Formats: sequence, C-alpha cells, structure tokens
Amino acid sequence: MTTQVMTTQTSFWRRFAPLWALGVVGVIGVLPALLGQLSVLLTSNPALAGVPLPVLAVSALIQPLLIMSLSVAVGVALAHRLGLRSYLIEQLEGVGPIGPALRRDLPLALGVALGIALLITGLDAVFAPWMPNLVDAAASPTGRSLELTVTGVLYGGIVEELMLRWGLMTLFAWLLWRVFQRGEDRPAAPLVGTAIVLAAVLFGIGHLPAAGTLFGGLTPMVIFRTVLLNSVAGLALGWLYWRRSLETAMLAHGTSHILMTLISLAAIALRLS
Repeated sequence: MTTQVMTTQTSFWRRFAPLWALGVVGVIGVLPALLGQLSVLLTSNPALAGVPLPVLAVSALIQPLLIMSLSVAVGVALAHRLGLRSYLIEQLEGVGPIGPALRRDLPLALGVALGIALLITGLDAVFAPWMPNLVDAAASPTGRSLELTVTGVLYGGIVEELMLRWGLMTLFAWLLWRVFQRGEDRPAAPLVGTAIVLAAVLFGIGHLPAAGTLFGGLTPMVIFRTVLLNSVAGLALGWLYWRRSLETAMLAHGTSHILMTLISLAAIALRLS
C-alpha cells in the first residue's frame, strides 16, 4: 500500500511541477508594471517611507503566487476526471508532444484572440462616453503601454488561465458533476457550460479593483462595463479550454492582449493621420 501511495504522490507532483513553474513565470511577468505602480505608491504614501521597493514587490507577489499554486493543484487533481486537457501534462505522460497539438489549435486560438480583441475594444469605445476620466491613460485599451501588454501576455495569458480555467472552472464543473450527475462518467455539456459562465463572471468581477484604480472609483457603469467585457472574454476562453486544452486558452488569451495593443496603436495612427 505504501508503494501505491508513493506512486500516486509522485504522479501528482510530476504533473503539478511544470504547470506551477509556468505559473511562476507568469507571476514574475507582472513585475514591469508592478514596479512602476509601487514606485508611485512609495512617493505618495508617507506611511511607506523607508520600505525598500524589492520588499514591497515581493509582498505584492505572494498572494497571486499562493492562489496560482492552489489553482494548479486543483486542476491537476480534477481536470483529467472531467476530460479537460493540458497538452503539457499529456506530453509528460507520453500521450503526445505539445508542439503539434498547439499547431493544430493555432488557427482557432488566433481567431478567438482576434474576436476577443475586436469585441473588447469595440465595447470599450461604446462605453467610453459614460466612463469617468482615466487616472492612468497609458493603461487604457486605447493607450496600452508596453508594460501593460507584457503583463497581459504573461500574467493574463498564463496565471489568469491557471486560476480561472484550470482551477476555478474545473472545480465548478467537478462540483456540478458530483451533485447532479454522480453516476455519469463525465459531466454533460450544460453542466460544463454553467461552469464556464460562473468562472467567466468571476473573471470579470476579479478585474473590478484594477478598474477602480484606472477610473478613480467604481461607478455602476464602470462595474457593468468591466464585468461585461471580461466575462465575454472569459466565455470564449472557457470554451477553448473545454473543447481543446488549457494551453490553447492560454495562447488565445495572451495573443488577444497583443492584438488589442496593435488595434489601439492603429487607431491612434489613424487619428493622427
């Protein structure tokens, strides 16, 4: 029995480690934007006088690192029971290499990324007349900084997918399956769809603190706009995770941030021409 337990534990940690390491890269990816924000905070808040910037940065990264680690563990424990896939884990288990699998999914991921980018920038323009003045114009969809784009690709594309899809959506799908379809091998599509919606809405709600900082407060319209835009993206990414893989959703999420930056630059160029 001891040998069997050790084999299970080794298998779990072998599957956990590569996704966790990928998540660490994503968490570190937030540093360029974070350091600038913390520098402003140090100069504007006398209570933080004398606190070294590296200490603040490490403190700010602890919470997302812990949540990401828990999310990876949840996904590793539950995703395979639901038929939800990670190409990276499948490669480790000898199912097949990740490269060809992602190449097959590339056109779909790029199409979803373009759809997300166009929809979010379009909806953002629609909501613009009802939004308060921006506190940081460089962080808006129409003036996206390089730091914001890097953060979107690494933290958004990796860490948020590990948290919201691999962790939270998987957990919701597993709970719904165990409650409503206990005798079935896999959850039915409506249950997975419900999990996708729940995770997408929470994805939108999770962006409210950043929106409050961006607009200098949370008005009802700011809340509605933020939850709607991010929930729409979450629905598309959740569907990709369900129908293809975690890595396909990551690819689409990260690429959507690059495309939103390119669209914003093109819009600025057109206004200046």
